[in-house]
Amino acid sequence: MKPRITTRAAGFSLIELLVAMAIGLVVTLAITSVLIRSEGSKRSSTSVNEINQTGAYTAFVLDRVIRSAGSGYSQRWNDVYGCLLDVSKSGSAVLPIPATISASSAFRNITASPTPLALRLAPVIIGEGLADTTGAGAQVRGDVLLVMAGTAGVGESPQSVSVNSINLGTTPPQLQLQNTLGYSTDDLILLSDKGVASGCMIQQVGTHDPTTYGQALPLKGSVTDSYYQAVGTHVNLEDLDGDGIALQLGNAVTNRPQFMAYAVGDNQTLFSYDLLNPLPTGGADNRPDTPIAEGVVEMRALYGLDTTNPPDGVLDEWHGPTGDFTAAELTAGTPTARNRLRQIIAIRVGMILRTSLQERSTATSASAVTAQETYLQPSPASVTLFEGLEDAGGTSLSYVRSVTGGDQLYRYRPVDVTIPLRNVQLAPQS
Repeated sequence: MKPRITTRAAGFSLIELLVAMAIGLVVTLAITSVLIRSEGSKRSSTSVNEINQTGAYTAFVLDRVIRSAGSGYSQRWNDVYGCLLDVSKSGSAVLPIPATISASSAFRNITASPTPLALRLAPVIIGEGLADTTGAGAQVRGDVLLVMAGTAGVGESPQSVSVNSINLGTTPPQLQLQNTLGYSTDDLILLSDKGVASGCMIQQVGTHDPTTYGQALPLKGSVTDSYYQAVGTHVNLEDLDGDGIALQLGNAVTNRPQFMAYAVGDNQTLFSYDLLNPLPTGGADNRPDTPIAEGVVEMRALYGLDTTNPPDGVLDEWHGPTGDFTAAELTAGTPTARNRLRQIIAIRVGMILRTSLQERSTATSASAVTAQETYLQPSPASVTLFEGLEDAGGTSLSYVRSVTGGDQLYRYRPVDVTIPLRNVQLAPQS
């Protein structure tokens, strides 16, 4: 008789299976948590990188335009700074800006009653707080920047307009200069007369060969898309040939002057507006805004002044767009305002950028989030521009934007760039 052989039971017990499942769940939760945090960190890094790129791009755009401000006319600043611009296209006024601009435009406050901003010729004007909105859903968006730069690049030497030489009776109309070499078809010229206080005009050259010597310069005349107007809003063309000058600003077709406005508008977007383009038609949608970059919630600017008399081209102090340097004071059209415009040799632009990613929750208080979440506030309670900057009297020029509630669930970046006005620095002392 063979002995009975007992074998050990194979497999896992129920308790062992439950322990293994528990360990697996813990490991799964740990890995999931790591992946979630990793993806969250990746999204945060991506959104921060995006606003860093936005800051670099917007700084480049503004630097490129502002650095050239005053080009084409600063050599005769004592004659043309502060002149009231009169511009028409196809027979309709372009400047001053028509009051029909849309109420939703970022630039609507330029024409706001009862004190619309007078658009006078100047390298840069800061309209303090003109981008802010009021009423329901009011937002603090900051300043409007007005920048005016010619693009002719042909020596930028003005020529005298011969006395009583503007002739509107010919076809096309014409005026007399000492020499018309260098003037091409569709060039835009600024006509100004220091004896005419009412304003200056931009006119378009008619058909002309820049290599042909002569004295008669034809104007475009009243045709479609022409910057020609005999009778302006503030001044008439025939008024500008007493002691007038002509300055080349660029070409209406191939090399447009950079007469631009910049401001923050809807959806945290920085917009530009070509001041030499007529408003598009469309009633309530009559918006001139062209988007530049998203993620910009506010823009502020300061003036860098050369207060030495006579000017030496060296920055002496920073000054806010307040007091004697408000937009209204600088566009008063007086000799004092003109001299103050000559003092501005740099602009310091500050922008506050915000990520599009909300970090954790739509909750606006710690008690509103669930017990499993941590109430995150990646943003501090405020963001500062121009930190540590003071004016000549020692008064701080820093600007602080408060960040409260749900806005603290986004990340912010201040961007600060200093831009010299080269053409003003190199302008004659008087």
